Amino acid sequence: MKLAEDSSQSESADKSHFETLMAKLTTIKYDGSRTMHELVIEMSNLAARLRAMGMIVDESFLVQFKLTLYLLGMVHSKLIITQLKINGM
Repeated sequence: MKLAEDSSQSESADKSHFETLMAKLTTIKYDGSRTMHELVIEMSNLAARLRAMGMIVDESFLVQFKLTLYLLGMVHSKLIITQLKINGM
């Protein structure tokens, strides 16, 4: 009985860890606090950890996600530059 309980607890912990990694991967955003390079590396690391847990992470999904992040980062940077110009800095 003890073995079944340990196995159940391990599966529960794995599921929780999987859900945490997925949440991080799908909610990651560019906010200017780090470079785009750092965000892309973090996304790649999260995907690698998910793959190690047996999940199939489609490369086209990651590429699309990274491109979207990059474009949002460019828009964010443009907004900051425009705001600085407006404020005379």
